[in-house]
Amino acid sequence: AVLYYEYAYSQSKIAEMLGISRSYVSQLLLYAKETNIVRITIDSSNHYIEEIEFAEKFKLKNVYILQSASYEFSKENIGNFAAQHISYLINQAKVIGITVGDTLQRVVSQISPYGIVHPERKIIVQLSGGYNISDQLMLSTLHNDLVGELGDKLSCRSLYLNCPVVFENESLRNLIMQETMVKDVIDYWDCIDLAILGIGSIGDNSRVLSLVPDKIKQQIFNSAAVCEINFNFYDKSGKNIGILEQNKINMQSMKLKQVENKVAVCYGADKASALLAGLRAGMIDILFIDSLIADEVYR
Repeated sequence: AVLYYEYAYSQSKIAEMLGISRSYVSQLLLYAKETNIVRITIDSSNHYIEEIEFAEKFKLKNVYILQSASYEFSKENIGNFAAQHISYLINQAKVIGITVGDTLQRVVSQISPYGIVHPERKIIVQLSGGYNISDQLMLSTLHNDLVGELGDKLSCRSLYLNCPVVFENESLRNLIMQETMVKDVIDYWDCIDLAILGIGSIGDNSRVLSLVPDKIKQQIFNSAAVCEINFNFYDKSGKNIGILEQNKINMQSMKLKQVENKVAVCYGADKASALLAGLRAGMIDILFIDSLIADEVYR
Protein backbone atom coordinates (compact mmCIF):
# COMPACT_ATOMS: atom_id res chain seq x y z
CA ALA A 1 0.00 0.00 0.00
CA VAL A 2 2.85 2.40 0.78
CA LEU A 3 4.57 1.63 -2.51
CA TYR A 4 1.34 2.11 -4.48
CA TYR A 5 -0.26 5.12 -2.77
CA GLU A 6 2.74 7.05 -1.44
CA TYR A 7 5.45 6.23 -3.96
CA ALA A 8 3.11 5.87 -6.98
CA TYR A 9 4.68 2.60 -8.14
CA SER A 10 2.62 0.64 -10.65
CA GLN A 11 1.09 -2.67 -9.62
CA SER A 12 3.37 -4.42 -12.13
CA LYS A 13 6.47 -2.80 -10.56
CA ILE A 14 5.36 -3.79 -7.05
CA ALA A 15 4.76 -7.40 -8.17
CA GLU A 16 8.25 -7.54 -9.61
CA MET A 17 9.82 -6.08 -6.45
CA LEU A 18 7.96 -8.44 -4.10
CA GLY A 19 8.15 -11.51 -6.31
CA ILE A 20 4.39 -12.01 -6.49
CA SER A 21 1.80 -11.81 -9.29
CA ARG A 22 0.17 -8.55 -10.37
CA SER A 23 -3.27 -9.95 -9.61
CA TYR A 24 -2.15 -10.73 -6.05
CA VAL A 25 -0.98 -7.12 -5.65
CA SER A 26 -4.44 -5.99 -6.74
CA GLN A 27 -6.06 -8.32 -4.20
CA LEU A 28 -3.81 -7.00 -1.43
CA LEU A 29 -4.66 -3.39 -2.24
CA LEU A 30 -8.38 -4.22 -2.17
CA TYR A 31 -7.89 -5.98 1.19
CA ALA A 32 -6.05 -2.89 2.49
CA LYS A 33 -9.08 -0.71 1.71
CA GLU A 34 -11.59 -3.21 3.11
CA THR A 35 -9.71 -3.45 6.43
CA ASN A 36 -9.09 0.33 6.72
CA ILE A 37 -5.33 -0.03 6.35
CA VAL A 38 -5.95 2.41 3.50
CA ARG A 39 -8.67 5.06 3.80
CA ILE A 40 -9.40 7.25 0.79
CA THR A 41 -11.13 10.62 1.11
CA ILE A 42 -12.19 13.00 -1.65
CA ASP A 43 -11.98 16.70 -0.91
CA SER A 44 -15.07 17.87 -2.79
CA SER A 45 -16.09 21.47 -2.29
CA ASN A 46 -19.72 22.24 -1.54
CA HIS A 47 -19.85 24.04 -4.90
CA TYR A 48 -19.06 20.87 -6.81
CA ILE A 49 -21.61 18.91 -4.79
CA GLU A 50 -24.19 21.60 -5.56
CA GLU A 51 -23.53 21.17 -9.29
CA ILE A 52 -23.99 17.40 -9.04
CA GLU A 53 -27.24 17.75 -7.09
CA PHE A 54 -28.58 20.34 -9.54
CA ALA A 55 -27.78 18.06 -12.49
CA GLU A 56 -29.47 15.08 -10.84
CA LYS A 57 -32.56 17.09 -9.87
CA PHE A 58 -33.19 18.25 -13.45
CA LYS A 59 -31.73 15.18 -15.23
CA LEU A 60 -28.93 17.12 -16.93
CA LYS A 61 -25.63 15.79 -18.22
CA ASN A 62 -23.61 18.54 -16.53
CA VAL A 63 -24.13 21.78 -14.63
CA TYR A 64 -21.49 24.45 -14.04
CA ILE A 65 -22.22 27.16 -11.46
CA LEU A 66 -20.24 30.40 -11.34
CA GLN A 67 -19.95 31.50 -7.73
CA SER A 68 -21.03 35.13 -7.68
CA ALA A 69 -21.92 37.80 -5.15
CA SER A 70 -23.50 40.24 -7.60
CA TYR A 71 -25.20 40.58 -10.96
CA GLU A 72 -22.35 42.79 -12.16
CA PHE A 73 -19.76 40.14 -11.31
CA SER A 74 -21.75 37.48 -13.17
CA LYS A 75 -22.20 39.72 -16.20
CA GLU A 76 -18.46 40.36 -16.32
CA ASN A 77 -17.34 36.76 -15.83
CA ILE A 78 -20.00 34.39 -17.21
CA GLY A 79 -18.56 34.53 -20.73
CA ASN A 80 -15.09 33.37 -19.79
CA PHE A 81 -16.50 30.86 -17.29
CA ALA A 82 -18.67 29.13 -19.90
CA ALA A 83 -16.29 29.51 -22.86
CA GLN A 84 -13.65 27.20 -21.36
CA HIS A 85 -16.04 24.25 -21.22
CA ILE A 86 -17.94 25.09 -24.41
CA SER A 87 -14.65 25.07 -26.34
CA TYR A 88 -14.27 21.43 -25.30
CA LEU A 89 -17.80 20.65 -26.53
CA ILE A 90 -17.08 22.40 -29.83
CA ASN A 91 -14.03 20.17 -30.17
CA GLN A 92 -16.32 17.12 -30.07
CA ALA A 93 -18.95 18.52 -32.46
CA LYS A 94 -19.15 18.80 -36.22
CA VAL A 95 -22.11 21.12 -36.83
CA ILE A 96 -22.69 23.81 -34.21
CA GLY A 97 -25.93 25.78 -34.05
CA ILE A 98 -26.15 29.04 -32.14
CA THR A 99 -28.90 31.44 -31.11
CA VAL A 100 -28.67 35.13 -30.30
CA GLY A 101 -28.30 37.17 -27.13
CA ASP A 102 -26.01 39.35 -25.02
CA THR A 103 -24.95 36.40 -22.88
CA LEU A 104 -23.88 34.30 -25.85
CA GLN A 105 -22.02 37.29 -27.25
CA ARG A 106 -19.95 37.30 -24.06
CA VAL A 107 -19.30 33.57 -24.41
CA VAL A 108 -18.30 33.68 -28.08
CA SER A 109 -15.92 36.59 -27.46
CA GLN A 110 -13.99 34.38 -25.00
CA ILE A 111 -13.85 31.18 -27.06
CA SER A 112 -10.37 30.29 -28.30
CA PRO A 113 -9.59 27.98 -31.24
CA TYR A 114 -6.44 26.72 -29.49
CA GLY A 115 -6.78 23.08 -28.53
CA ILE A 116 -9.65 22.50 -30.96
CA VAL A 117 -8.70 19.78 -33.44
CA HIS A 118 -9.31 20.73 -37.09
CA PRO A 119 -11.54 23.73 -36.30
CA GLU A 120 -11.71 24.50 -40.02
CA ARG A 121 -13.82 21.35 -40.50
CA LYS A 122 -16.60 22.66 -38.26
CA ILE A 123 -19.75 24.34 -39.55
CA ILE A 124 -21.51 27.13 -37.65
CA VAL A 125 -25.24 27.39 -38.36
CA GLN A 126 -27.74 30.10 -37.46
CA LEU A 127 -30.74 28.57 -35.68
CA SER A 128 -33.29 31.26 -36.51
CA GLY A 129 -33.77 34.30 -38.66
CA GLY A 130 -32.41 37.60 -37.46
CA TYR A 131 -34.08 40.40 -35.53
CA ASN A 132 -35.22 43.63 -37.13
CA ILE A 133 -33.43 46.75 -35.93
CA SER A 134 -36.18 48.78 -37.57
CA ASP A 135 -39.37 48.05 -39.47
CA GLN A 136 -37.59 48.78 -42.73
CA LEU A 137 -34.41 46.76 -42.10
CA MET A 138 -34.74 43.04 -42.86
CA LEU A 139 -31.17 41.91 -42.29
CA SER A 140 -30.06 41.79 -38.69
CA THR A 141 -26.47 42.39 -37.65
CA LEU A 142 -27.36 41.19 -34.15
CA HIS A 143 -27.53 37.53 -35.14
CA ASN A 144 -25.25 37.32 -38.15
CA ASP A 145 -22.33 38.92 -36.33
CA LEU A 146 -22.47 36.25 -33.63
CA VAL A 147 -22.43 33.40 -36.15
CA GLY A 148 -19.72 35.11 -38.14
CA GLU A 149 -17.54 35.84 -35.11
CA LEU A 150 -17.51 32.20 -34.05
CA GLY A 151 -16.88 31.10 -37.63
CA ASP A 152 -13.98 33.55 -37.92
CA LYS A 153 -12.44 32.31 -34.68
CA LEU A 154 -12.51 28.73 -35.93
CA SER A 155 -11.70 29.68 -39.54
CA CYS A 156 -14.63 27.55 -40.62
CA ARG A 157 -17.79 27.84 -42.68
CA SER A 158 -20.66 29.94 -41.32
CA LEU A 159 -24.22 29.60 -42.57
CA TYR A 160 -26.47 32.64 -42.21
CA LEU A 161 -30.22 33.11 -42.44
CA ASN A 162 -30.50 36.52 -44.06
CA CYS A 163 -34.14 37.01 -43.15
CA PRO A 164 -36.16 38.02 -40.09
CA VAL A 165 -37.09 35.43 -37.47
CA VAL A 166 -40.75 36.49 -37.55
CA PHE A 167 -43.08 37.81 -40.24
CA GLU A 168 -46.40 39.56 -39.74
CA ASN A 169 -47.29 38.35 -43.23
CA GLU A 170 -47.51 34.53 -43.23
CA SER A 171 -47.48 34.35 -47.05
CA LEU A 172 -44.22 36.30 -47.19
CA ARG A 173 -42.68 33.93 -44.66
CA ASN A 174 -43.68 30.92 -46.79
CA LEU A 175 -42.22 32.56 -49.87
CA ILE A 176 -38.90 33.32 -48.15
CA MET A 177 -38.63 29.72 -46.95
CA GLN A 178 -38.60 28.57 -50.58
CA GLU A 179 -35.50 30.62 -51.35
CA THR A 180 -32.48 28.39 -52.03
CA MET A 181 -30.15 30.23 -49.62
CA VAL A 182 -32.66 29.90 -46.80
CA LYS A 183 -33.48 26.26 -47.54
CA ASP A 184 -29.76 25.35 -47.60
CA VAL A 185 -29.33 26.63 -44.04
CA ILE A 186 -32.52 24.99 -42.77
CA ASP A 187 -31.39 21.63 -44.20
CA TYR A 188 -28.34 21.75 -41.91
CA TRP A 189 -30.56 21.85 -38.83
CA ASP A 190 -30.93 18.08 -39.16
CA CYS A 191 -27.14 17.71 -38.81
CA ILE A 192 -26.56 19.82 -35.70
CA ASP A 193 -24.91 17.92 -32.84
CA LEU A 194 -24.26 20.93 -30.58
CA ALA A 195 -26.71 23.79 -30.00
CA ILE A 196 -25.55 26.81 -27.97
CA LEU A 197 -28.62 28.52 -26.55
CA GLY A 198 -29.60 31.57 -24.57
CA ILE A 199 -32.55 31.65 -22.17
CA GLY A 200 -34.87 34.60 -22.58
CA SER A 201 -37.42 35.82 -20.06
CA ILE A 202 -40.70 37.38 -21.18
CA GLY A 203 -40.91 40.99 -20.10
CA ASP A 204 -40.21 44.59 -21.00
CA ASN A 205 -36.48 44.09 -20.36
CA SER A 206 -36.09 41.32 -22.94
CA ARG A 207 -33.65 42.51 -25.60
CA VAL A 208 -34.81 39.90 -28.11
CA LEU A 209 -38.48 40.82 -27.78
CA SER A 210 -37.65 44.50 -28.01
CA LEU A 211 -36.52 43.88 -31.60
CA VAL A 212 -39.73 42.34 -32.95
CA PRO A 213 -42.74 44.30 -34.27
CA ASP A 214 -45.12 45.61 -31.60
CA LYS A 215 -48.03 43.50 -32.88
CA ILE A 216 -45.97 40.30 -32.53
CA LYS A 217 -44.61 41.38 -29.16
CA GLN A 218 -48.13 41.88 -27.84
CA GLN A 219 -49.13 38.35 -28.90
CA ILE A 220 -46.22 36.97 -26.90
CA PHE A 221 -47.01 39.10 -23.84
CA ASN A 222 -50.67 38.04 -23.98
CA SER A 223 -49.74 34.34 -23.95
CA ALA A 224 -48.77 32.30 -20.90
CA ALA A 225 -45.11 32.27 -21.96
CA VAL A 226 -42.40 32.85 -19.33
CA CYS A 227 -39.44 31.50 -21.31
CA GLU A 228 -38.03 32.00 -24.83
CA ILE A 229 -35.43 29.69 -26.40
CA ASN A 230 -34.57 30.31 -30.05
CA PHE A 231 -37.92 32.09 -30.43
CA ASN A 232 -39.79 29.06 -29.08
CA PHE A 233 -42.00 29.85 -26.10
CA TYR A 234 -42.75 27.87 -22.94
CA ASP A 235 -45.10 28.34 -20.00
CA LYS A 236 -44.04 27.87 -16.39
CA SER A 237 -44.71 24.11 -16.54
CA GLY A 238 -42.38 23.76 -19.55
CA LYS A 239 -45.15 23.26 -22.09
CA ASN A 240 -44.35 24.54 -25.56
CA ILE A 241 -46.80 27.33 -26.46
CA GLY A 242 -47.60 27.07 -30.14
CA ILE A 243 -47.82 30.72 -31.01
CA LEU A 244 -46.59 32.29 -34.25
CA GLU A 245 -45.70 28.84 -35.61
CA GLN A 246 -46.65 29.84 -39.16
CA ASN A 247 -45.04 33.27 -38.89
CA LYS A 248 -41.48 32.45 -37.92
CA ILE A 249 -38.34 30.92 -39.41
CA ASN A 250 -36.49 29.08 -36.67
CA MET A 251 -35.48 25.61 -35.56
CA GLN A 252 -38.66 24.83 -33.74
CA SER A 253 -38.99 23.19 -30.36
CA MET A 254 -39.55 19.56 -31.33
CA LYS A 255 -36.57 19.40 -33.70
CA LEU A 256 -34.32 21.41 -31.38
CA LYS A 257 -35.10 19.04 -28.53
CA GLN A 258 -33.63 16.16 -30.57
CA VAL A 259 -30.15 17.73 -30.74
CA GLU A 260 -27.67 15.56 -28.84
CA ASN A 261 -26.11 18.36 -26.78
CA LYS A 262 -28.15 21.47 -26.01
CA VAL A 263 -26.02 23.92 -24.04
CA ALA A 264 -27.69 26.85 -22.28
CA VAL A 265 -26.04 29.85 -20.63
CA CYS A 266 -27.83 32.33 -18.38
CA TYR A 267 -27.29 34.27 -15.18
CA GLY A 268 -29.08 36.53 -12.71
CA ALA A 269 -31.89 35.78 -10.27
CA ASP A 270 -34.43 37.56 -12.50
CA LYS A 271 -34.22 34.73 -15.03
CA ALA A 272 -35.09 31.95 -12.57
CA SER A 273 -38.66 31.48 -13.84
CA ALA A 274 -37.48 31.32 -17.46
CA LEU A 275 -34.73 28.84 -16.60
CA LEU A 276 -37.13 26.59 -14.69
CA ALA A 277 -39.50 26.53 -17.65
CA GLY A 278 -36.65 25.63 -20.02
CA LEU A 279 -35.50 22.84 -17.70
CA ARG A 280 -39.03 21.45 -17.37
CA ALA A 281 -39.37 21.56 -21.15
CA GLY A 282 -36.32 19.30 -21.52
CA MET A 283 -34.57 21.85 -23.72
CA ILE A 284 -31.26 21.79 -21.83
CA ASP A 285 -28.61 19.07 -21.53
CA ILE A 286 -25.64 21.09 -20.25
CA LEU A 287 -26.12 24.26 -18.23
CA PHE A 288 -23.93 27.23 -17.30
CA ILE A 289 -25.40 29.54 -14.65
CA ASP A 290 -24.34 31.69 -11.72
CA SER A 291 -25.01 31.01 -8.04
CA LEU A 292 -27.58 33.84 -7.94
CA ILE A 293 -29.98 32.05 -10.27
CA ALA A 294 -29.14 28.65 -8.76
CA ASP A 295 -30.14 29.89 -5.30
CA GLU A 296 -33.36 31.36 -6.68
CA VAL A 297 -34.27 28.10 -8.45
CA TYR A 298 -33.80 26.15 -5.21
CA ARG A 299 -35.79 28.69 -3.16
